[in-house]
Amino acid sequence: MNISFGDIGLYSAAVKIYMTVIVFADVLFKLYYPLVAKYVQNGEQETLKKLVLKVQDANLFFSIYFAIITMLFAPEIIKLAFGDEFAESSKMLILLSIIIIFRFSMYTYTAILSSSNLNHIKLFTSLVCTVTNIVLNYILIPVYGVYGAIVATIVTELLLVISFKISSYKIIFTNYIT
Repeated sequence: MNISFGDIGLYSAAVKIYMTVIVFADVLFKLYYPLVAKYVQNGEQETLKKLVLKVQDANLFFSIYFAIITMLFAPEIIKLAFGDEFAESSKMLILLSIIIIFRFSMYTYTAILSSSNLNHIKLFTSLVCTVTNIVLNYILIPVYGVYGAIVATIVTELLLVISFKISSYKIIFTNYIT
């Protein structure tokens, strides 16, 4: 798609940093998933709702905190991790940092879907988002280069979290438990 290896390297550096930050969301997920699974399996809808709201508040706080810190210190983070020659990656990292917020909230919804034996919804949603990402990349990269890939990634992540949220709330809170 006529993207230089240098641009691909810059993009990869930015992706590695934001993916590293998302590890914190995974750690938090491991803390609350057993409770989510227990409440879903026992049909404890009200307790599940309270837990999900509490977890979402915590995830929102941490995700905004990590996203802002990553955005504010992107040039320093990139320089420390990869050196001065990757300075352009800091602009990409700033844009990609919005995904941190999406990913933190997404884990709660995937916990609900996973613990309810409805992984096929996660699979279908993930497949749709994968195809969407591929199509967006084919459309945007030739026009905007690696920044097209960034836009495709952000749009896909937003679609993924919205789809998981709708699926988990609609299915779990209205049909599955009740």
